[in-house]
Amino acid sequence: MWQYQSDDPLPDTDEERLAFLAECQNVTLVRRLDVNRVLELESLIAAAAEPQMEDQAFGIRDYGLDTYSAVRYGSDGIVEIIPLAITGNQVVENLEPNAYALYIACFTEVMGYDLEAEFDCPIKPLNIRRTPLAEFLGVDEGVFEGATLTASRLDCEAGYIDIEIDEEETGEKIEWLSGLVVTGKRNALCVTGNTEVYTLHSPEGAFLARFEFYQGLLVMDDGMYAVETWAE
Repeated sequence: MWQYQSDDPLPDTDEERLAFLAECQNVTLVRRLDVNRVLELESLIAAAAEPQMEDQAFGIRDYGLDTYSAVRYGSDGIVEIIPLAITGNQVVENLEPNAYALYIACFTEVMGYDLEAEFDCPIKPLNIRRTPLAEFLGVDEGVFEGATLTASRLDCEAGYIDIEIDEEETGEKIEWLSGLVVTGKRNALCVTGNTEVYTLHSPEGAFLARFEFYQGLLVMDDGMYAVETWAE
């Protein structure tokens, strides 16, 4: 991570700023991100689709504008600037899931703001959702009631390997799953194994739902999502 500081303003447009900073020598190394986190952020940049820019009913008079952007370099040499958010006098957020995850990362991991701190920053991301796990997966919220559960580990070569859990552990896992909320996308990476899989069945044995996790993240077809336990 590099920081640029000068009394001279940066150029007005993203394209001009990018060209300016590419030639700029007046930068300071701030810190380094973990290489695995860099891979996650790069996956989000690669996966970002058509921007879904939406105006938000919020703003601060005479604040100016802060802009958040990502840059994608194509194999053809074309440079694409992905708008993530504009905040200040006007607030516009890109609600495309990959772009919004990048915006949160810029806000917290790059700028260092705390989402939970009341006065840490005058303008926070306004579209962070806490979606119950069942709702996020599009299954009935009552799916956990009376259900039975099986656990397995997905191996990239051997396939599903059953994990034996007793009745008490089964109840604890069902309670844990029912209390999870999805808080946002973490990356757009794909895993081929080493995941934990929990499958719910009805008392009659009918399939109800399946939940897959990799190192604590919910695995979906388009990447992985952060989850946390619901707190009232």
